[in-house]
Amino acid sequence: MGIFAMAKPKKGRKRIARAIDAEVEIPGQRELFGTMVHDAPPPKISRGIRGALSPWRYLVLTGRILLMFSDSLPKKRLFEQFARVAKALASANRLALLEALAQSEHCVEALSQAVDMSVANTSHHLQILRDSGLVQSRKEGLKVIYRLTDDAIPTVVGSICGLAERNLAEVERIVRENFCHRDLLTPVRRDQLLQMAHSGEAMVIDVRPSGEYEAGHIPCAISIPLDTLPERLAELPKELEIVAYCRGPYCMLAFEAVEKLRQSGYQARRLEDGFPEWKAAQLPIVNNTQ
Repeated sequence: MGIFAMAKPKKGRKRIARAIDAEVEIPGQRELFGTMVHDAPPPKISRGIRGALSPWRYLVLTGRILLMFSDSLPKKRLFEQFARVAKALASANRLALLEALAQSEHCVEALSQAVDMSVANTSHHLQILRDSGLVQSRKEGLKVIYRLTDDAIPTVVGSICGLAERNLAEVERIVRENFCHRDLLTPVRRDQLLQMAHSGEAMVIDVRPSGEYEAGHIPCAISIPLDTLPERLAELPKELEIVAYCRGPYCMLAFEAVEKLRQSGYQARRLEDGFPEWKAAQLPIVNNTQ
């Protein structure tokens, strides 16, 4: 069957010629071309139509270069894969898993506890993230260990959160009522933190679980998980400001630590975000597992 066999004589030819020049798909192309495969015989083009075609167009048609007429256009195929990654991110549970994995690699059971989901549901969401190329896994005995595939993933997730915070009124309201109003003091910026610690102005504490601290932490920080803070207050000097950090800007661990410290008479502030953002900014880190 010739390429033009199913098209109206003039209108179809013009649409195809314009598409060839612009290298775009033609709406309804399947109806125009029917089913054609690359090992099919070259399409027959009548002498009248041949005279209306430029040499390049003629070669495209007779040479069976059909990519621009099919669903396999490179740009469209790429966008489909990009959308696959975006679809994997379109889940609150999977965003929570990515936040947990941004701290360190974890087994399925640990991730299940971190995000408060069943092991089966956690495994299901991890499979989707793995299929989209966002996480990878390995076996350690009977356990399956997951980790992020790219250090840029926390930055991508942070960009999504920032976009939502700037443009969705509901997100802005939640942040204002639950984060901004909870701590009216200005958080410590990343570029300030090391300077304050090195100059002796502040002590930095990591209030995440100890396993996450061991997997990576900010230099000069000491590990004081939130649940151990009350019994370890005596280790903290009251003459220095205490700066607490945790998993990220929407993690409540640092907020709760700062509240407890202030109630006990300490000067305390939190870092503006968390360890994943610090690492993504390529600032120095310490990894005790290496």
